[in-house]
Amino acid sequence: MSPKPAYPHLMPLEVPIWERFLAEYGFLFTRLTYDVHVGEGAPISEDATPGEVRQIQAITRKRIDVVGETKDELWIIEVKPRAGHAAAGALLNYRRLYRREYHSLKPVRLVVVCERVEWDVPGYYLELKIATYVV
Repeated sequence: MSPKPAYPHLMPLEVPIWERFLAEYGFLFTRLTYDVHVGEGAPISEDATPGEVRQIQAITRKRIDVVGETKDELWIIEVKPRAGHAAAGALLNYRRLYRREYHSLKPVRLVVVCERVEWDVPGYYLELKIATYVV
């Protein structure tokens, strides 16, 4: 049996990016939660067994790479080698689903941790109030 990954849901290229971020900014967090499932997922047949329901939800619900908690905020974090417009769409939806599901009272901060940012994206992230950490 293979060991459980240190950061569930992060792809192999994303792990060193995340570890560089943690080395520099990890002190900010009181808690980090990986692979946070949000949303309802795909419709499920009424005759599905409980095991089938769990499997369908595990595969089709949205998955946030990392939710980081600081003293004052929750950070919804997407880790990517190259940050583009798709990460922004994912983060906006994750925030909506997270708030609906977890009812957090803390403000939510959207964050992309990456190695590089596509050239037309920084202004877009700025408009959407998405923080970018290039590590």
